[in-house]
Amino acid sequence: GTIQAESVSGSVHLDGDFTECEATSVSGSVHVKTVRDEVRAKSVSGSIEVEGMTPKKIECETNSGSVSYTGGLAPDAKLEASTHSGSVKLRLPADVSARVHAETFSGGINNDLSDAQAERPKYGPGASLNTKFGSGSANIDASAFSGSVTLTTK
Repeated sequence: GTIQAESVSGSVHLDGDFTECEATSVSGSVHVKTVRDEVRAKSVSGSIEVEGMTPKKIECETNSGSVSYTGGLAPDAKLEASTHSGSVKLRLPADVSARVHAETFSGGINNDLSDAQAERPKYGPGASLNTKFGSGSANIDASAFSGSVTLTTK
């Protein structure tokens, strides 16, 4: 089914078989496990961990904390993961099919899913990675202002 959970000062933990899920915390971490279709997870000050089956839409956003997603992606899925101060780690199947745009201002980009390497500007900080895995049916946008972005197998 569908679930919505929020906390002002504390963590949100959801573990079940959800079709659609929205979890929000102002000051605390957000943990969501077993999402089938769509998940939105947000925190102002806390980490986000999401585990999905093959969702169609995943939005993970925190201002201060890390973001972690483990799971597959449905064809034509959209995965957005961002943090201002923390790292983004995406654990995906080795045969994932997606177009990827990853960027960081003061961190590195680690891509264990292919030979594609992040590009760095000649002058100034930052790195970006634009690549395609498989046929590129899904879209992945990952960003960390102050931290790293890692793409690895689950």
